[in-house]
Amino acid sequence: MQDTIYLLCLVLHSCQLATVSSEDILKYLSKFPVSKPDDSLMNLWESEVKKIVGTDNDGILLQSVPVGAKWPPPFCHKLKCPYYDLLESTEDYELRRYNYSLWVTTNVAGIDFKQATYEAFMRLFKYIQGNNEKGIKIEMTVPVTTKLIPGPGPACENNFTMSFFVDLDMGFPPRPNDTRVLITRTPPNYTVYVRSFSGFTPSEERWTTQAEALYRALSKKGHSFETEYYFTAGYDSPFRIFNRHNEIWFLKK
Repeated sequence: MQDTIYLLCLVLHSCQLATVSSEDILKYLSKFPVSKPDDSLMNLWESEVKKIVGTDNDGILLQSVPVGAKWPPPFCHKLKCPYYDLLESTEDYELRRYNYSLWVTTNVAGIDFKQATYEAFMRLFKYIQGNNEKGIKIEMTVPVTTKLIPGPGPACENNFTMSFFVDLDMGFPPRPNDTRVLITRTPPNYTVYVRSFSGFTPSEERWTTQAEALYRALSKKGHSFETEYYFTAGYDSPFRIFNRHNEIWFLKK
């Protein structure tokens, strides 16, 4: 039984668990010469899942939007998007605290912004189009976020981590077939400063200009925030011409 528990924990933590169902665990463990999973094993599975996702006072898995909340905001264009509380709003920025949420994520290193973000987007898009363990299609959500860590110089690689929001109403997302795609989660009380702007964002320079504006506004107010990286957040397909919505995020310290 100890061997079984060890293998279970290995699967849970190496695969980040949000990708695995109880049937998946049993199927995986059946490949190994260990004792047969019993009720203790399944109780452990349920306990670990609840630790990751969180539960309400009745032990029900938490959803991304509280019951009765007016959601989504107009700029989500009726697509699923992560719930947040608006803590502060000024002419230059908002301060938002996001609920716990899951994201499907991939990382690309590169110098060329367009090429790197296109590669990352296609990995994630293929995942929601069926390149996953269950072979199912998943509805598109917003925003598409990209964590951008600039390289040490203009000729150095930047690090791009792109993520699609996961709608918890669909249950646990299926495990990606592409090992470069992961299921990740935000920490509790994930709080960001946000600058919104409209229009198309065809280049890295457009994002950088907005990031610099947000940096100046926050610095002027004396706010404490992460400066080694920032996030871009896009809410629109390339085919939307009007009422486009884009955001820059800085993580609050």
